Amino acid sequence: MREAYSFDHDGVPVTMRVGDLLEEGDPRAVGREQFLEPAQEAAQRAAGATSASVETATAAPGERRTRGKAAQ
Repeated sequence: MREAYSFDHDGVPVTMRVGDLLEEGDPRAVGREQFLEPAQEAAQRAAGATSASVETATAAPGERRTRGKAAQ
């Protein structure tokens, strides 16, 4: 799911969140296709984002880590 959305189903509010999986033809998705993406694409995007955006807390062998100046 690309974007969260909510709707009423028989007077009951339903919220769909990013990461929720729906099967093809699920009535909760009908008419809301602009919010959805294939699960495989979402998994590939998430895997790429995780590896690129995680910073290690310690220095690798031979690497020097320094602290930046505190913002004032």
